Amino acid sequence: MVIKVPLSWLQAYCDVPWPVEELVDRLVLSGLEVDGVETVGSDFDGFVVGHVERVERHPNADRLSLCTVNVGGESLQVICGAPNVAAGQKVPVARVGAVLPGGMEIRKAKIRGVESFGMICSEAELNLSDDHEGIMVLDAGIEPGQPLKDIVGGPETVLSIDVGTNRPDCLSLVGVAREITALSGGELRMPSGGVDETGPPVDTLASVRVDAPDDCPRFVGRVITGVRIGPSPDWLKRRIEAAGIRSISNVVDVTNYVMLEMGQPLHAYDLDRLAGQGIVVRRAGEEEAFTTLDGVERTLDGEVLMIADHETGIGVGGVMGGLDTEITSETDRVFLEGACFDAVRVRRGSKALQLQTDASRRFERGMDPELQGEAVGRAAGLIAEVAGGVVAEGMIDVRTPAGPDPAIRLRASRVNGLLGTGLDRDEIAALLRRLRFDVRSDGADLEVGVPSFRRDVSREVDLIEEVARLYGYDKIEPAASVPPRDDSTEAREREETRRSRQDDQRRLRDAMAGFGFTEVVTHSLLHPDLNRLIDPSRPSVMIDNPLSPELSAMRTSLAASVLGVVRWNANRKVRDIRIFEAGRVFWAKEEGLPDEPEHLCFAVTGQRHSPHWDGPPGAFDFYDLKGLAEALFGRLGLDSVETVPYDKVDPLFDEDRIGELLADGVRTGRFGAVSHQVLDHYEIREPVWMGVIDCGVLFGQASDRRTYRAPPKYPAVERDLAIVVPEEVTHRDILKEIRACSGNLLEAVELFDVYRGTQIAAHSKSMAYAMRFRSGERTLTDAEVTRLQDKVLRRLVSRYRAELRS
Repeated sequence: MVIKVPLSWLQAYCDVPWPVEELVDRLVLSGLEVDGVETVGSDFDGFVVGHVERVERHPNADRLSLCTVNVGGESLQVICGAPNVAAGQKVPVARVGAVLPGGMEIRKAKIRGVESFGMICSEAELNLSDDHEGIMVLDAGIEPGQPLKDIVGGPETVLSIDVGTNRPDCLSLVGVAREITALSGGELRMPSGGVDETGPPVDTLASVRVDAPDDCPRFVGRVITGVRIGPSPDWLKRRIEAAGIRSISNVVDVTNYVMLEMGQPLHAYDLDRLAGQGIVVRRAGEEEAFTTLDGVERTLDGEVLMIADHETGIGVGGVMGGLDTEITSETDRVFLEGACFDAVRVRRGSKALQLQTDASRRFERGMDPELQGEAVGRAAGLIAEVAGGVVAEGMIDVRTPAGPDPAIRLRASRVNGLLGTGLDRDEIAALLRRLRFDVRSDGADLEVGVPSFRRDVSREVDLIEEVARLYGYDKIEPAASVPPRDDSTEAREREETRRSRQDDQRRLRDAMAGFGFTEVVTHSLLHPDLNRLIDPSRPSVMIDNPLSPELSAMRTSLAASVLGVVRWNANRKVRDIRIFEAGRVFWAKEEGLPDEPEHLCFAVTGQRHSPHWDGPPGAFDFYDLKGLAEALFGRLGLDSVETVPYDKVDPLFDEDRIGELLADGVRTGRFGAVSHQVLDHYEIREPVWMGVIDCGVLFGQASDRRTYRAPPKYPAVERDLAIVVPEEVTHRDILKEIRACSGNLLEAVELFDVYRGTQIAAHSKSMAYAMRFRSGERTLTDAEVTRLQDKVLRRLVSRYRAELRS
């Protein structure tokens, strides 16, 4: 899961003693993968706060407004096209001369005959978020003329961190800060969890009952009364939007803020819309109907954990709340939920509903069971601060008692034996304490207590990994010894086979790249409907616990994946495509694991070369693929390559434009035009030519041996032969007879013309061949060559009723 970490927000919890580049390097070396670093916002020189005094309709444009904006000491006339601009708003204004984050300079302009002296900006134009639906509206209390930088801050550096499934403790700013302080030895500044409880006792306002304790080992609730729902203050909006979450309202934004800050998903309910003023945690009933916050009515089953009031369901545990109890502008009393849900139960509910949220992704990775009270207290205090509420006294805390986790015995000798280090016991203990582990000495060894937020650590080897990453993988010297080599005959044969296959694969990829193709690598999982579309005779290998229905089957053909790449490019107006993929497909067997043959799939669309003054471009056709396949086979040492009609039905290809490839007489692959049925399914409008080759068969026939041939000593004799044959006679038939009659004196033969027309009989065709004869021992005479040519003609006349065309 990727989280966005604004650097200025992160520094509220820890000091970052390194430049951004070094910080990234240190995080990566410690096991946190940083996907990217981006800058949000700008220096905003020339940007000020404006007060919209008057909005009038543009005299010459229906969708433009003529605004009078006070920017502190003067009023500007500014033309605005946003639908939400209104008198009385405080807005960001780019004055003439200011430069937008995208590089555009604001100039005085005349728009439809009316002058404009600046620009009222949206959040997207300011590079603060992706919101471009309308202009950005600031807090009403801000004085016009203030520099915008004082309100929204300067440029913000944001890290994108890809957190692995085993590190849910890092899915928050506090978690990342905890890692940084462990690396730097600095101090971690935890957010304040204190709250001023001035309301009545919470148990007089609400109740909680947990009927599924295995699915919900802890449920914490607080009540805040007298809240006023409205926009969030700018500091709150800026922080959550920089972290990738859209601002909704002050109460909802606080729940998202605390989730980003501490890692605990929270949910706020309108207390007055809870039947019985209480929460019940239970399993859903079979075919229970429920409408989630996104407005979709869903049908649940007993595998789904339900949050309910005393009458009906109000939320799917750990996934999403319900529409009936959401926070609205009328909400006065808020029930705030912070729970620890079972990771497996949340995942089942998320998969059953085909619904993933920021909350479900966190719960699926495992939640710290000690975090809920602190997070709910933090959120309650912030809600009271930004929405003006009163927090009830106390909190509801329903939990299943759990025994203490046993300490893990860690041997210093084992640490050094695995890592090849020379750390003593105290050095190891110091490293672990920086990671917040509770470390006690036990003779020569250590007893290590694991903090509640590190649910991934349960064994000695897990602790050794923690020591290694904090000590520094880059400081660990590679082992001097190597494992003993297996010199048995079987091992040598396996190694030779492996290396030979790797060589074949490299030669194949190099050849395709040399032909101008781009290699693609696609996912082996896809929707089973694609397998049925392209290869209906072969059953799919299904995944027991798929990420989604779109990734529930193993592919039976590379064509399904490669066509997806063609579609992706075609949708972006890329018309001239040459791509290939070499990878495994998965064929089910009656018992055991599936077969995994390796295939090559290549596809072309558009023109074979770019437009040129010397002639028009030509579209790819059947013979381009035929030439490509023959050239590829030649690169792999196969000289005897034939293309023959395909005598079966293949849904992937047009039945009138498909050929089969034979290498030394062995069926190796097929190619042709992708059928209209398949193209329609993928919504591809351009013709696609594709080939599919079995690499196992191809590599079995291939050879890396090359025979050197000296330049010829004697001249060649060339002859042309034009014959008329019945329509059903194939080029392959004629070629076979020419070679049989000519023996080893025939050096080459090429078909250079095919004619059908009025000058020959109906149901016949003329075929013209260029033949080249040569001997390696002497100069051939015209008489010898004439006898060979006559022999060829007599054989064609007797076998295929051929006639010499004059």
